[in-house]
Amino acid sequence: MEIASRTGRDPRDLAVETFAAAVLGAMLPSIARWAANPSENLPDLLDTALVQLAAGLPLTGTR
Repeated sequence: MEIASRTGRDPRDLAVETFAAAVLGAMLPSIARWAANPSENLPDLLDTALVQLAAGLPLTGTR
């Protein structure tokens, strides 16, 4: 697993698995939204989702 090798962790490390699952989980709503409306820009949706994840998923403040 690339994440494990980049971080020097075992691929079965719970932190590695949790990180990978969080990234995939953040991507799913973007893919579903794009599938329902293909005119939306999938790379932009994915970028927005991953920026939200990296920021700790804040739900307060400005959008």
